[in-house]
Amino acid sequence: MKDGAFPRLKTLLPVLGLYLVLAVVFTWPAASLLTTHVPGEFCSDLWKKLWGNAFVESGLLREHAFPLRTDLINYPSGGALFITDPLNAAITFVLHRFIPGIAACRNALILFHLLLASTGCWLLAFHLTRSAAVSFLAGAIFAFSPYVLSYCIESEVSECLNIGWIPLAILFFLRTLEDGRWRHAAAAGLFLALAALGTWYYGVFVALFLVLLVPHVLTWGVSLSPAPSGRLTRGRVLRVLAAVALAALLVLPAAAAFRRCASSPDSIFRADKIQLRSLDNISTYLGANFHDAAFLADYFRPGKGNLGVKRSVDTLTYSSYLGYVPLLLALAALGRRRAPLAAFLWGLLLLFLVLSLGPFFFVTRDLHLSFPGNLPYMLLYWIFPFFSTLGVPYRFYAMVSLALALLAALGALRLIEKFKWSPPLAAAALCALVVVETLAVSPVRYPMAVTPTAVPAYCGEIGREEGRFAVLDLPVMYREGPEWPSVYFHYQTAHGKPIPYTVPDWLGPLPRFFRENALLYSLYLEEDGMRRGVSRAPAEGELSAAARQIRDVGVRYIVFHEDFYTDRCRGPAYRRIREHFGEPRRLDAVTLLFTVKGSGKSWRQCL
Repeated sequence: MKDGAFPRLKTLLPVLGLYLVLAVVFTWPAASLLTTHVPGEFCSDLWKKLWGNAFVESGLLREHAFPLRTDLINYPSGGALFITDPLNAAITFVLHRFIPGIAACRNALILFHLLLASTGCWLLAFHLTRSAAVSFLAGAIFAFSPYVLSYCIESEVSECLNIGWIPLAILFFLRTLEDGRWRHAAAAGLFLALAALGTWYYGVFVALFLVLLVPHVLTWGVSLSPAPSGRLTRGRVLRVLAAVALAALLVLPAAAAFRRCASSPDSIFRADKIQLRSLDNISTYLGANFHDAAFLADYFRPGKGNLGVKRSVDTLTYSSYLGYVPLLLALAALGRRRAPLAAFLWGLLLLFLVLSLGPFFFVTRDLHLSFPGNLPYMLLYWIFPFFSTLGVPYRFYAMVSLALALLAALGALRLIEKFKWSPPLAAAALCALVVVETLAVSPVRYPMAVTPTAVPAYCGEIGREEGRFAVLDLPVMYREGPEWPSVYFHYQTAHGKPIPYTVPDWLGPLPRFFRENALLYSLYLEEDGMRRGVSRAPAEGELSAAARQIRDVGVRYIVFHEDFYTDRCRGPAYRRIREHFGEPRRLDAVTLLFTVKGSGKSWRQCL
């Protein structure tokens, strides 16, 4: 094989097959439930992401354009909305043309990203080591890291599943520097754009990598791989800049659309985190209250009891565990032969690890600086373009795991060369150790949580009714809270009627419909135990007026989900709704349907 050449297809196909086996193992039991269940917790981001996919698919089919407004949520106002996962929604639209069913399509998307991430990292590691065996180890460490398994898949923060575009972008930027070919520059620009469209974070990460690469190139030359590549020329620099410009051109339309939606007066999702740089924003959105930074101790703390859990409007699980097998291999990479590359990757790992701790340098949840004193983070926050828009420092783990995977490959290669081991056997044994450590020792939950995607039969019945009217699901909070039952979004895709719920986050208030309706607001306060927020209980006259308002704005049905209530709240809420809307009809063992009689205005009259 020539220096700088890509591996041949006969080498790549077995690699893909083995990564497919690992994907099945790590996401089990999803493979046994492909058409009925998807990986993810019930109270995770799952339902909002499925709703976003359906929203984009409907817009593309009906209007042949990416939708930027909706009147199906945030009833009766609707508003501007740019979903958080646009690239996956577009990929899902394509997959859905060939794969029927919500669950099967979602599982195909997850499988695509796992294969993309593992193969992308394998290609990058192969470029740096010229060893297919140790490169396979790198791909496994990167694609099946605790970050991917717990945060991207099980918590369904699926925009972060686009992790596979990162190593591909880096690979082609390196090749552009090394050989100056235009096709490599075009590929670099394309993959950088895809990384940024997947999630803005990953585009910034690749840009930061390129900046960090400059001093290494000036000191050690343009090649990180074993192949000689000559000196840095003006032509190669221009091609790298052209690749960045291409990526900017590809991303610009989406970035402009996002900005328009976020700044619109009727924007459904509040965009506080993208305001101008300020110390107030740092304290408000990056402090201890949000728990969006990684904890230094968690990088080295094994055990199933150490899985991080963040509960707000959703339940998100996360793990920063690095693994001692990859760490020991990374330490073994510090040999003389590849010292410059190993030193660069270790510097990359340590810098992104420090950045993941956020401006307050979290060691544990309770042990951190009382002021934003993480100097590397603060320096980049003030000077690096778009860095201040990154509100979840934990996601820097993506680059930590990439650097760790490449270092582990270098370390494994050094041990193989030193002890004259068989590369395939040694890599297989090391990969098995990584798999066992991840599944049995790391905080990652195994088997993975899966959730059925079937919707109740009543959704189809409501959807078949003529006319446009709204549906109100209760309760507002899911059981003890603070999670919202965002499964209502999934039900909405089945019945097609507008609902008053919006894309919730704990930055913003309740939807206006709930805040301005005394009956619904009183139910919310009872559920959340927040009576301290009101000076008096609503009078009966206010409640009667609120019930008339629900009727007048076009709500035809109130769906009462008994199993979503706590025992304490179920009875009082049921009695209050029955008092104003009469006896319900039982739909199934856990669901009641109240019919709002005499519904007057249509929902469009209320906009």
